[in-house]
Amino acid sequence: MARPGISGSLLRLALLLCRLFALVPELLLLGVFLGPRAVGLITAEVMADLEPVIYLTLGSIGLLIGIEATWGQVRKTSPAIVRVLVQDTSAFLAVVTPLAFLALMRLFPDAPVMERLLFAAVLAVTASVSSPTILALLSLILPSRGPFTNTAKIIAALNPFLPLLVFGLLATVIHPTFYGVGVFGFGVLWWLFLNLVAVTLGFFMVLFTRERCTDNEMLLLIVGTVLVVGGVCYFLQLPSLYTGLVMGLVVGNLSRKRDQIFRELHLIEKILFVAFLILVGASLEIDTIAVFVMAAGYAVVRMVVKLVATGRAFEAKFPHLYPFRHRSGLVFVAQGGIALAIAMDCSLASESDLAGFTLAVVAVAVLVNDIAAVAVTKRALIQAGEVVKPGRRRRGDEGDA
Repeated sequence: MARPGISGSLLRLALLLCRLFALVPELLLLGVFLGPRAVGLITAEVMADLEPVIYLTLGSIGLLIGIEATWGQVRKTSPAIVRVLVQDTSAFLAVVTPLAFLALMRLFPDAPVMERLLFAAVLAVTASVSSPTILALLSLILPSRGPFTNTAKIIAALNPFLPLLVFGLLATVIHPTFYGVGVFGFGVLWWLFLNLVAVTLGFFMVLFTRERCTDNEMLLLIVGTVLVVGGVCYFLQLPSLYTGLVMGLVVGNLSRKRDQIFRELHLIEKILFVAFLILVGASLEIDTIAVFVMAAGYAVVRMVVKLVATGRAFEAKFPHLYPFRHRSGLVFVAQGGIALAIAMDCSLASESDLAGFTLAVVAVAVLVNDIAAVAVTKRALIQAGEVVKPGRRRRGDEGDA
């Protein structure tokens, strides 16, 4: 069980991400409408010119998430929650990767094996991501309060960390040719170099923000640092999302002004994320029915794995919290913007047809999963028996899981 003190910070992050990611479907569809395959207001040339904006946004998303992962929070996190997260990600890598690889082998028979393997792994990593948005919003609307709801919120808030770490390793080690080197062994060196760059930038940010300054001055420092991160990743073709995450880990653990940095970063993040989603929508290449077929299969497999693997892991670690056994995994069906960010980050480093196809599949699946998650998550919360009727308070409403 989570010890007292962990939920406050994580739930704050979840609520902030809710406000940030709540309009994912609408903004994606707006981007598709404005893109070159519809009205054409955003052309391919415009998207190429605005590519640095995407790098900036990805870096700032990773930074925002990484800042909250302090060592103090890690020590307070229940080992049971960590095991659920590890089993969840491992199950998706074990199930989705081979299935996606077989599907890509059939659809792209001429693509290199390592390239198909990378994008199959990316599909698995994005499938493992769960968004805290719909869960947090529904728990407020219903309202649903109690040990199960609080534990589910904590797991959903922590969920992106492990997939992002796995993505950073896979994107450099499996297919290092994305970054200019064609030998597998050099991928490890690229991964080490990537972490060195991220840690160095994190130390610079800690150094720059040490002095006392007003909120406006802090905002300028943060904007300048984010511009440097985006610029370095754009120039070296490094995964901006993972770089920002590692950088955030350094800032969150070493800076005494991490809370102020988090607040100011969130102010600029909202604007960048809106632009990011519109550009992702405009860049989608949905030219064949295969995208929808693959996305449908992806969504079905993802829901089954959440139901079986994630639900059983939750049941094994918290057997007393949910009366319907492994159905608890259904509260994690929502996918959200982090999955899109991972797919986009990988796509930016590749000129392969697989990159655009994978991004389109993930985007369509995110729309399907987030729409389905409203009904599925609501039903799962109601079945948990923690929905509070008007005028009544349930025992344990204020307790942590």
